[in-house]
Amino acid sequence: IDMLKLIGGYLGAAKQNFITSGKLQHKKQEIKENEKQLEEDKLMLEILCQEYTSVYSLNVETGKFRPLKLSVVANFHQMKRVRINEVFDFEPNMIAYADAYVVSDKEAFKKFFSVKEIRKNLKNKARATFRYQTTPNAGGYQYFEGQVVRIKENTGHFTVMLAFHYIDDIIQQEKEDQKKLQKALAEVQLSNEIVSAISRIYYSIFRIDLTKDWYDEVRSDNNVHRLTGNSGKASEKLKELCRQLVVPQHQQDVMHFFDLSTLAARLSKENTVSLEYKATDGNWHQARFIAKKWDVAGHLTNVLYVTRIISETKRREERLISLAEEANRANEAKTDFLSRMAHDIRTPMNAIRGFTSIAKTQLQEPVKMKDSLHKIELAGTYLQQIVNDILDLTSIERGKFHLDVQETSLKKLLENYQEGMLQSISTKKLDIHCQIHSICHDQLLLDGLHLKQIYT
Repeated sequence: IDMLKLIGGYLGAAKQNFITSGKLQHKKQEIKENEKQLEEDKLMLEILCQEYTSVYSLNVETGKFRPLKLSVVANFHQMKRVRINEVFDFEPNMIAYADAYVVSDKEAFKKFFSVKEIRKNLKNKARATFRYQTTPNAGGYQYFEGQVVRIKENTGHFTVMLAFHYIDDIIQQEKEDQKKLQKALAEVQLSNEIVSAISRIYYSIFRIDLTKDWYDEVRSDNNVHRLTGNSGKASEKLKELCRQLVVPQHQQDVMHFFDLSTLAARLSKENTVSLEYKATDGNWHQARFIAKKWDVAGHLTNVLYVTRIISETKRREERLISLAEEANRANEAKTDFLSRMAHDIRTPMNAIRGFTSIAKTQLQEPVKMKDSLHKIELAGTYLQQIVNDILDLTSIERGKFHLDVQETSLKKLLENYQEGMLQSISTKKLDIHCQIHSICHDQLLLDGLHLKQIYT
């Protein structure tokens, strides 16, 4: 029994030693983990101090914070003239700093850097960030980013690092990027507006990659979409469109136009080529290729293919052609008329000049003088009729002449014509003989002026 008691005592001591040894081992493990955590905290602190101009440690439970690194140009340093590791009340100083220096989102700054908000932000994440603007500090910086970082946690309590650095260069870059983005968006909007405007003109628009012989539909009406779908092999689909939608007499020309193997050469000097054809729907259409993109070697790689209906344009062109032809006919009629009038004017003018000269030599012979003046009067009347006809240009433009039909003695009219021509003929050393006989009906309804134009 004594032996058993002794053995039991040894076993109890051994058990106690084993338990103590286990506790020591656990304690060593805990110390080791704490050392690891301290190393991680130290590493993070070193990183923060390198990347940030000012770093603070905040005890969330006591509401106290102390600077671990502080730039001499920082506004907080100018406000407090603090020393490293000097302890301050957190929230009152952050409020005072905001009132003195923060110029944008002042109330948001106060809220973000309050103990309550820090607890909330770091409850489920390791860090939170806030950007703000201040009056320029001694270094000329005014845009800053502040971070609150959870360092460690004991029974639900946080130890927090506050880190600040200036981001003026980042803000400047962001502003430039924003301008570029706005410009790009404006260009995209303009491009969309152009496409929208083009879509109102062209009922079919396709992008074609010449290097891949592939097309993508941008827009098309139902009849074309039924044949093309959204995308496919470009050369084959263009041939199908030609066979299905173009009238037979125009298909050969359209096939040549759709030949993608020669398109780059055709677009080498012009950015666009087009062809007009008549479609099976009875309308005139215009197909157009537009150069869009080139590779670094300058070879054309992408084009736009667009189609629109131009029937109304063709009708206007036909009307313009008709009007032009009519105008040409009118001009020809004017030219012919003026040429004839020039001849007609010379005849009475020569008569007037000739009989005027004769009258000057017959001043002492009243009968002959009267005859010469009568012939001058007849020639003047004829000349006036010609001038009136010339001034009536509207009759020429209509291709019609106004006939002044009156009852006239044919015999007397022919005699007057002959007398009017004698003077101009005599100056050319010519003779004229006129025999009037067997006139059954001397009084006729006729236009004496135009009859004389034929006669002379």
